[in-house]
Amino acid sequence: MLTLADSVALRALYLAAVLGMGGAGLLTMFTPNLAARRIYYDAVEVNVYLRLLGAFQLSLGLMAVVGLARPVAMASILLVQLAAMALWIAAGAVPAILTGKRDTALLFMTIVFTVWSLAVVFLFPFAAVFG
Repeated sequence: MLTLADSVALRALYLAAVLGMGGAGLLTMFTPNLAARRIYYDAVEVNVYLRLLGAFQLSLGLMAVVGLARPVAMASILLVQLAAMALWIAAGAVPAILTGKRDTALLFMTIVFTVWSLAVVFLFPFAAVFG
């Protein structure tokens, strides 16, 4: 059973996912040139793979909308986001930064993903959801 604090924490994470992932997904899917400039700082090529990334982001954002109403039932969505971002940081960002690639997009995304990952780790009520 979730406490009120757990419920508020989960819903705050879902709301952040709706705005962050859903917003980025909408821009990337439907206005990829704008997304390439504003979200990815012209560090990506506008192509079908960028739109695929947008579809993934938008789907996570849409599932987070359901999480606002059913926080425990959709808790795995937050863990999928955590896993994807942690893997990207470990396998993508850190090696790139260590080899000298420090462009604005990489650093921005690394900071955003790190903050999100830490928020999930500290706010996700693991015991209430899995206990």
